[in-house]
Amino acid sequence: MNTSTPLDAALEYLKRGWSPLCLNGKKPIGPWKQFQITRPTEEQLEAAFAANPGANVGIVMGRISGLVGLDIDNAAGQQLLLEWSQNSVSPTTAFSTPSGGFRLLYAIPKGASIPIRSFSNDAKESLRILGTGSQTVMPPSTGPNGVQYQWVGGAGLNDIDPALCPQWLLARLNTPPPAEQAQPTSNNPINPEERARRYVRASGPAIAGQAGHNQTFKLACTLVKTFGLDAETLYRVLLEEYNPRCTPPWSATELWHKVADATRAATTNRHAQATTTATAQAAGPSLVCEALAHDRPRPLDFLVPGYLPLGKLAMIAGDGGLGKSLLTLDLAAAITTGRPAFGLDYQPAPAAGVLIINCEDDRTDTIVPRLIAAGADLSRCHYVTATRNDRGQIEPFSLAHHQAMANTLLEHPDVRLVIIDPAAAYIGPHVDDYKDSELRALLAPLATVAAERAVVIIIVKHLNKGTSPKAVQRVAGSMAYINTVRAAYILTADQENPDTRLFLPLKYNLGQRPEGLAFNLQTLAQVERQRAAAQLAHLGPNDLELLLDQLCRLLWTGTTSLTADQAVITTHHTTKIKATMAWLKTFLAIYAYPAEEINTAAAAAGFSHDNVFRAKARLRDEAGLRNQKQSGQGGVWWSGIGPPLDWRFRPEPKPSETGPEAPPCPFH
Repeated sequence: MNTSTPLDAALEYLKRGWSPLCLNGKKPIGPWKQFQITRPTEEQLEAAFAANPGANVGIVMGRISGLVGLDIDNAAGQQLLLEWSQNSVSPTTAFSTPSGGFRLLYAIPKGASIPIRSFSNDAKESLRILGTGSQTVMPPSTGPNGVQYQWVGGAGLNDIDPALCPQWLLARLNTPPPAEQAQPTSNNPINPEERARRYVRASGPAIAGQAGHNQTFKLACTLVKTFGLDAETLYRVLLEEYNPRCTPPWSATELWHKVADATRAATTNRHAQATTTATAQAAGPSLVCEALAHDRPRPLDFLVPGYLPLGKLAMIAGDGGLGKSLLTLDLAAAITTGRPAFGLDYQPAPAAGVLIINCEDDRTDTIVPRLIAAGADLSRCHYVTATRNDRGQIEPFSLAHHQAMANTLLEHPDVRLVIIDPAAAYIGPHVDDYKDSELRALLAPLATVAAERAVVIIIVKHLNKGTSPKAVQRVAGSMAYINTVRAAYILTADQENPDTRLFLPLKYNLGQRPEGLAFNLQTLAQVERQRAAAQLAHLGPNDLELLLDQLCRLLWTGTTSLTADQAVITTHHTTKIKATMAWLKTFLAIYAYPAEEINTAAAAAGFSHDNVFRAKARLRDEAGLRNQKQSGQGGVWWSGIGPPLDWRFRPEPKPSETGPEAPPCPFH
């Protein structure tokens, strides 16, 4: 091969199917990770060398070029080479370096993994394997000492092609040097690429219209963070194991963008950690800042569109006996079978797994039968019984075992929903359910697990016995539960129809608040009984009929305009509150009054301050009750049925009067 300039050499390398680079000395000019995936064009090479006169030429090693290199720097490296090859180095393409070393090029066998390895038998590196993620300077480049990289006589491209990588070298590729070796454990796999491939095979594909961009990005991030894959290996794994199953498959450019984003995110995190350590050692504590320009905005991905976003912590709260567990198991059935949840009309994602943590119901007589009645795929339902610690010991599960949950989700990559029912049973013996700081310390890592594993974690909560008109105040325990989750719902009975349950948004931080939903509990229809009976065939006829009679299913009936606050107030409407409402409507029928005067008059009439507060809250909607702050006068309340009169010009009451004539208190 006669090449007079580095550009001529680059074009020749490109014709051979290699991926050439324009170098400043030994360093690529500009970003070069893309050329680990796709080769440059002739036009790109010509433009690069034209813009950089005197540049050197290199090639990307690894699968893109089909090459692995041996970089031998000194006599110690030559000795290692002879030991590995048993003094039998087959002829192959080779060239010398300006420093007196030399490099050998070999063709990569199909399917071989080519990592970067460094070896030494003295104090410094003596031999390096140039594999995936590396590049090498090539002839006719020039070193800083003015000496050129030159083909070894009889082994140049014009004389001999790269030989197939010998077996002795392949053996070294799969055996790290002593400094890199570690004892294999369950958390330190020997072959991370193969483990990554198994993880991807168990993951669901991206489907058009179902937030596939977000799903693919999260999968790529997991592969980088968990398995330590470099860009080329990550791209290869996704291209071979993931992309063919996607609908439609990603283009090479689109897939590379996902790889680049995930790799950059991991690199940024590692840099931030290193910077944090260095800064703390050098100058004391400081804040770790990252430029937002490095982040690529992306839309939310949903398990249930508009209701349950993936990667977030969610909550369902309600009084006992209303069907919270039935609701979560109905959701589990929808997720494991790939059908729409909550009776909604949308294109669901493919069937996925569910992790169930439930201590209040028996598995054999309640949980499994309910899942069967709901039509769940039991093979995708995983029930947590306990936690196995680092020493292999079994201990009760608690919310503090977030790392164990993260590891389990890694072992079950198909899982998209985790149900913890009820959360209060798993806070552990040393956490106060009513202390905000302790609850936040427990829930925050759980939220991180949800984000990193791209799952929805639903915590189920009971309501307290209070009578607050604010639904968020009715959730038992600390407000940390409400403040930590991104989506929260309350389950309550419809007071106008006792057979109907209302599923109402309590908090939603991620966009427009969804509509409230309603459902009824119904016995199994005949076709459902037949389907369930087929899965319960081990039971005798009497036991089977008894169990089928005990089971019910959720029938979603549509939406409701009732809010969570309205439902809570309605639920706790006693006769006394209704009487307070009637009194207050009469009191404010004509004139506006200061809040202080209203409370005084109410007390005189026998109505408590709390009941007046609840009555006013209810009358905001029923009677258009309004209030306004008056400078120096406190709050003023009036009926919104007509234009409010200025309370300052109302007739002064007689000393014996506390307001307009009001109905007598029925409790006196």
